[in-house]
Amino acid sequence: MRTKLLFPIIFFILIICSTPNSGHESKKTNSVFPVLKGPYLGQEPPGMEPEIFGPGIISSAEHEHSYPAFTSDGKEVFWTVMFTSLKIEFPPMILTMTCENNLWSKVKIAEFSGVFPDGEGCVSPDGKKFFFGSQRPIGGKIEPKKDLDIW
Repeated sequence: MRTKLLFPIIFFILIICSTPNSGHESKKTNSVFPVLKGPYLGQEPPGMEPEIFGPGIISSAEHEHSYPAFTSDGKEVFWTVMFTSLKIEFPPMILTMTCENNLWSKVKIAEFSGVFPDGEGCVSPDGKKFFFGSQRPIGGKIEPKKDLDIW
């Protein structure tokens, strides 16, 4: 049980201590995480030229294993991260941010993720379901499965 709590706690500390400035022009709430306002985390809407999305937040030095998945209203985003630069093994996990009153929250681990390998999420068109791949065990088992199931 301690191991299940260890991953989210260490991850939270890493996010708070190491998230670089995204280059956003707004004032920062502290020296680590920038203030993000408006659609697309305060970035320009997508155009015809490819650009790095959410530099330093969604696109980071860590290995992101999936695309960002926004809810249809654009008020919540999910993506997967795998920590490759650490000497500790972490399972891939789904991260999220929400937008309230035109301000984006800090990055957090999705409430259903962080214990078993999770990733590649997408939101249903009506916004009521979130589908993702996971190796989480079924049937009361403790060890992660060897293959992925859709949850």
